[in-house]
Amino acid sequence: MCFWKNATNISPLPSLTKNQSAVEWLSTLKSEVTLVPMPTLSVVRLTGKDARRFLQGQSTCDVEHLQENEGTVGAVCTPKGRMVANFRLIAKNEALFFVVPTDNVENFLNHLKKYIVFFQAELSVCSTLGVLYSRESSLLGHPAAMTLSPQHQLYLLTEEMRDQLLESDETQFLPETVGYALDLSAGFAHIRGETSEQFLPHEAGLIQAGGVSFSKGCYTGQEIIARMHYRGKLKFIPSIVEVAGELPAQHCVAKELTGTADIIDYVTLGDTNRLAIASLPKSWLAQKTIVLENDAILSIITNLADNEHTDES
Repeated sequence: MCFWKNATNISPLPSLTKNQSAVEWLSTLKSEVTLVPMPTLSVVRLTGKDARRFLQGQSTCDVEHLQENEGTVGAVCTPKGRMVANFRLIAKNEALFFVVPTDNVENFLNHLKKYIVFFQAELSVCSTLGVLYSRESSLLGHPAAMTLSPQHQLYLLTEEMRDQLLESDETQFLPETVGYALDLSAGFAHIRGETSEQFLPHEAGLIQAGGVSFSKGCYTGQEIIARMHYRGKLKFIPSIVEVAGELPAQHCVAKELTGTADIIDYVTLGDTNRLAIASLPKSWLAQKTIVLENDAILSIITNLADNEHTDES
């Protein structure tokens, strides 16, 4: 059952005006973002006395030093370093709560259940919590709200708090496309069911988002990820891009440049504009705009490698 199934008072997605870029649209909209339910994000809970020790050996992020009510981002990977799933994570009441796209929860759980049998820990989908973006100051400090990301005020809400919002005549929601656009503009791409096990953290911007610790020790996939970071010569760079025109299924081929780009995650804004995080060939970064094989125009907004944030202490 969807946590937000009764959220019917959702405003239409604000339209892009003529010649308005996705970045300009989002900049204008940010001041209006009050409540954005995220029905296609699910919450998974990890409990038990070995919960942190178990996750420390499976995730790219350092959870041993995560304080109560503190959040981070991370991923779980295959032995070859490919991300099965990435997540936002918060420590609360001696449990760890993950936010994962609903269509990738099964992959996430199946991967971790292969290893959890050796630990006193338990994984479960938490259907009584939902995800909400909000700039509403009244939610700050509310005992029923867990602040996952202070920068974007991403909350986990209980059913009671959800019902209070739904029953209020003053509540007006924005569609979840706005929430995903906020994630992408902040450099966070969701790994979904269809892209599970396809990308290294380096290709999707997870290192730049602070989701990979290079000092925590071993975890599944760590050897490949560390080798690529310290000795590898990455041929692809994660970037925030806008695509005007039809978006290729995943691989983007340029008309006048060599190599192909991969779309990691995207949202559609209006009829022809997409905001995305893509893994671009290094040779493409010298261009501001790139004409793709299907005549769509790809514009590079931010090269995320310029904003790299790593833990190497």
